[in-house]
Amino acid sequence: MPPREPEPIPDWMRRYLEEYLVSRLALVGPSPRIERPRWGVMSELAILEDGQGIGHVVRFVRSKAAGDRLHRAHELAHAHHLPAPAITLVELSPAHFRAHGFGVVAERRLPGRHLGPEEMDETRRAALAQTLAAWHRLERARWGPPGRPAWGSFVRRGLVGKLKNRLEGIARHDPEYQRVWSKRVLTFAKLYAQVWDGGPPYALTHDKINPGNVLFGEDGEVYLLDIGSTQFGAPGKDLAAALDYFARGEADEADLKAAYFARVDPRLADHFVRFEPLYRLWHHLSRWAARARSQVRKAARAGRAIPLDRGHSYTREREAVWRWIERGLERSPRR
Repeated sequence: MPPREPEPIPDWMRRYLEEYLVSRLALVGPSPRIERPRWGVMSELAILEDGQGIGHVVRFVRSKAAGDRLHRAHELAHAHHLPAPAITLVELSPAHFRAHGFGVVAERRLPGRHLGPEEMDETRRAALAQTLAAWHRLERARWGPPGRPAWGSFVRRGLVGKLKNRLEGIARHDPEYQRVWSKRVLTFAKLYAQVWDGGPPYALTHDKINPGNVLFGEDGEVYLLDIGSTQFGAPGKDLAAALDYFARGEADEADLKAAYFARVDPRLADHFVRFEPLYRLWHHLSRWAARARSQVRKAARAGRAIPLDRGHSYTREREAVWRWIERGLERSPRR
């Protein structure tokens, strides 16, 4: 999976970084390097590096709540010695938002590589499994973001709500959308919800595992990046995403599962095996929604209609959703 070309730095971002943040971060040298990332979601994110190679990943947040959640996630990760970048600067005061219109959270940039499935081997899969397991071993009785537990049924309020949100996004952006598709997905999810026994205690999950958010460090450690989405919930979606992004076939998937299952409570392993079709559907539905939205935006910028051939990424995700529904129905879930 080759990295994309970095996008140009917006004027407002460059001006803020050069006039305000360079001195705050005590960067060395007269001309720090500023660029956008070549991996991951192209959000309001910049990389700032000085003449000695010391770098920071600067995240711009448009709400204090989002910034606070990201900051809490970092504090929780480091309190439990989980592999994640260190925070180097936080600017989330009301005065800062009034002055600039955004808040800032900077993280230490770690040396390492982002890898695709073709670059993975048994050692790297085991290292990835170890990192996922380390996060998922941190448990809590209630689901929800760190610092704000959510009460009620995770399946009815959490999972089904997330699926409905993804389906609404698909309805807005996939020009082939049919209402019957939503009914099909939700009927399948509710079938599995009928036999959902609560599962193991909720684990600390990343929720956005992808090659841009997983860094294979030079020290052999595997780090999870962009942890603002961290929450306590059902960790099966993290593993489902890892299997999709970092395994080339059933043999690789089996290796990654075995390495992960060997490091987590057997309850987590058992729950994933029983509910794998639901977790895999959840992952591909999220990708379908994101990629359909991306295709619409690209087409709008190019001033053309959206091509609908089967090679498009959101079409492949849609087909993956249907495959997992079929496989899930074949398994006939039971207690």
